[in-house]
Amino acid sequence: AGFLDSLATVVSNQAPGAVARWSVPLVQAPSLTVANLVIGVDVAGDQILNWAGETIDYKMVVTNTGNQTLTRVTVTDPLTGINQTIASLAPGAVVEIPAKYTLKQSDIDSNATNEPGNVSPGTIDNTVAVFSDQSGEVRASNQVFMQQSPRVTIDDVVVGVDIAGDGVLNKAGDVVNYKIVVTNTGNQTLTGVQVVDPLTGVNQVIASLAPGAVVEILANYTLKQSDIDSQATLEPDNILTGYLDNAPVVNSDQNTPEQDIESVQVSYRPDLSISLQYLNVISGNGNSLVDAAGDLLNYRVIVRSEEHTSELQSHSFISYAVFCL
Repeated sequence: AGFLDSLATVVSNQAPGAVARWSVPLVQAPSLTVANLVIGVDVAGDQILNWAGETIDYKMVVTNTGNQTLTRVTVTDPLTGINQTIASLAPGAVVEIPAKYTLKQSDIDSNATNEPGNVSPGTIDNTVAVFSDQSGEVRASNQVFMQQSPRVTIDDVVVGVDIAGDGVLNKAGDVVNYKIVVTNTGNQTLTGVQVVDPLTGVNQVIASLAPGAVVEILANYTLKQSDIDSQATLEPDNILTGYLDNAPVVNSDQNTPEQDIESVQVSYRPDLSISLQYLNVISGNGNSLVDAAGDLLNYRVIVRSEEHTSELQSHSFISYAVFCL
C-alpha cells in the first residue's frame, strides 16, 4: 500500500524465463479548502445590517485541492444552521452551498455577543468548518458589521384646557390635561426608560421598550394663584413668561435624555375697581339728616379685583365732615 507495483516477465525458446519487480512510491495528498463569502446584506433595503428581519446571504465554496477523491465531506455552520455532507468529491471538484442568516432583535440588543462563535462585538461573525474522511478540518470566517441605533423620542401633547369651564387658562383651579407620548424610534430595545415631568409630578420608569413601541402617559396640572400672579415664572423650567411651560424628559440606559416643551398661554386680566357705599350719618343735633355743620358721614370702600370682591376697611369707616349745607 502506498506504492505503484510493477512486474515484468521475459521468456524465450532458448533460455528460461526471468522476472523483474519494482515499486514506485505513490504520494497521496488529500487537501480541502473552503471559502466563506458574503454575497449580499439587506439586499432589499439599504444594504446596512441594522434592523431585525434583515438578512445576510452567504455562499460557501468547498474545493478538493488535493489529488485524492474525498469522501463524506461534511460542511457545518452553526450560525446559518448548515450541516451538509457531500458523499464524494473528486480532485478539482467544487461545491457551492448557499446559506442565509436573518438578523434577530436579540443580536442588536446584545451587540451580537450572544451569537455562536462571536469574536467581535458589533459584528455578526460566521465561521464555517469542513472536514472529510481523508483530510483534517479547515475553517473560514467572515464578519458583517451591525449598526446599533438606540433612539427615544418624547412628544408632550395638550389634550384639554379647563374642559369643564371656558377652555381658557385664566383662574386658579383650571386644569391642563397632557398626554406624554414616548416612542422607541431606534433599532435597539431600550431598558430603564424613565419619564420625568417636574410640572405634573410624573416620574415613571418603563422597564423595556421594543423598537417601534409607544407608551402614552396621561398627566394633568392644576393652575395655582401663584402661577397667575407671577405670570408662570415660578414653575419648573419656565421658558416663556406668560405661558405655562411643561417640559417632560425621557432617558434610558442606552441613550441620552430627550425633552419636549409644550406651552399653554395663561390669560391675565388684571382689573381693579373701587366704589364708595354710604352707610349713615352721625348728626350733632341727634337726627338722621345731613343738615348741620359737623355732621359725620360714614362710608364703606369696596375694592373689586377681577371676579373677587374684597371689602377693604370694612371695619374702618372713612368720615367726612359737612361744614356747610
